[in-house]
Amino acid sequence: MFLEDPWLDDVPLARSFRRLFELVENKQAVVEEMFLMGWEFDGEAWKWRRALFVWEEGLVRECAGRLSYIVL
Repeated sequence: MFLEDPWLDDVPLARSFRRLFELVENKQAVVEEMFLMGWEFDGEAWKWRRALFVWEEGLVRECAGRLSYIVL
């Protein structure tokens, strides 16, 4: 699970980025699905329940920055 399993760091992304977890539509996405859809800041993988505030966009940029070093 992309958000709920600790595949990137020692803690799940849902805990590291709790606010994004609250707002994302597809909480059950798997890593491969998110990667293929594009997990960069403006990628298709990110689907939100509402428009993000500027500070929430900063969290997405931070998360996407961590993901940019991952090679699958």
